[in-house]
Amino acid sequence: MSRTVTVGVDGSRESLAAADWAAEEAAHRAVPLRLLQVWTKDDDPRTRVVDPATARGWGERVLGTAESRLRRHHPSLDVGTEQAAGDPVEALCAAGDKAELLVLGSRGLSGLAGFFAGSVSLAVLARTRGPVVLVRPRNHPTRDEDAPAGDVVVGLDVSAPGDEVLGFGFAEADRYGCDLRVLHTWALPALYGPDLGATVPLLTSELAQDARRALDEALAP
Repeated sequence: MSRTVTVGVDGSRESLAAADWAAEEAAHRAVPLRLLQVWTKDDDPRTRVVDPATARGWGERVLGTAESRLRRHHPSLDVGTEQAAGDPVEALCAAGDKAELLVLGSRGLSGLAGFFAGSVSLAVLARTRGPVVLVRPRNHPTRDEDAPAGDVVVGLDVSAPGDEVLGFGFAEADRYGCDLRVLHTWALPALYGPDLGATVPLLTSELAQDARRALDEALAP
């Protein structure tokens, strides 16, 4: 893993918002920023939608515009660009595995529309092993002095807490000077039998105590 913040750029306002956030984060971490644009290479003229040369040229313009914009706002930041031909999910996952942090744009939609609109981001989240940040346009974190600060939230599975996840959460909370909230959810198992009205409250209390104990043990280090 290299000490680099990498952001996927495709020319959309979501990716530009992600690039802005990534630049702030890279400056805050004092590491280089890498802009990555992926274009799909289709060598079969029967299924080709856009000529490869056109797609590559468009990608170069997208990178150049984003790079110039970031250099104006962050003149001292080390900004690099890279193009990759192939599947966007595979290329972004490969980049994320090598970077300290991978940043992607997100439309922030819910339901079916959000699933399809964020299919690349969702696929990357499911496959990459490193930290990934999704940034929404006009609603991403800022480091202005007067801006309200939120908490860092870590969703924790107490059966497999993951030292890397907790370490990242604690480090980010320390970096931003904010609180860390650790969230663990649990549910009652399926119950069958008579007099469940008396059984459920007792079982709920016992399971809650077990969950709290497991959570305390996971956070003790």
